[in-house]
Amino acid sequence: MNQDNTKGHKTICIDPAAFKDRLPVDDAEAHIFDEGDVLKFLIDELNAAGVDIAMIHHAHEHAIEYQGQRDYFSMGIASLDAPEGAVEDGMAELADLLNDYAGVESWTSYQHGKHCLHIEARAEKPKTPEEAFVDAFGGDIDG
Repeated sequence: MNQDNTKGHKTICIDPAAFKDRLPVDDAEAHIFDEGDVLKFLIDELNAAGVDIAMIHHAHEHAIEYQGQRDYFSMGIASLDAPEGAVEDGMAELADLLNDYAGVESWTSYQHGKHCLHIEARAEKPKTPEEAFVDAFGGDIDG
């Protein structure tokens, strides 16, 4: 895992092979894992990088908790065909969920042979001229 932390931006790069290496193998040499294993691996990697995010297991559903909010985590069955692909799809699902949080923007990328999750503080939306007028002078711009 590599990480880059600039002001308001955190990049956590994860090698999906690290997940595969941790998995048990059945008699047919197939790796045994499910959605919860993928999420636990990603949460552990993010926590190790200093991201305060938690995994919650509730009523056979998996969820994340970040900045006091909870969202359900779900991966399609096709995402669970191969461990490496599951990590990549899990990171994309996390990015989608984190984008729903106020003040956060998140996306994935591929850098230097690793898959990366970016989490960035979303800049405040600039005020429209009307909002700036109201803030400066009070009242309504039309009257």
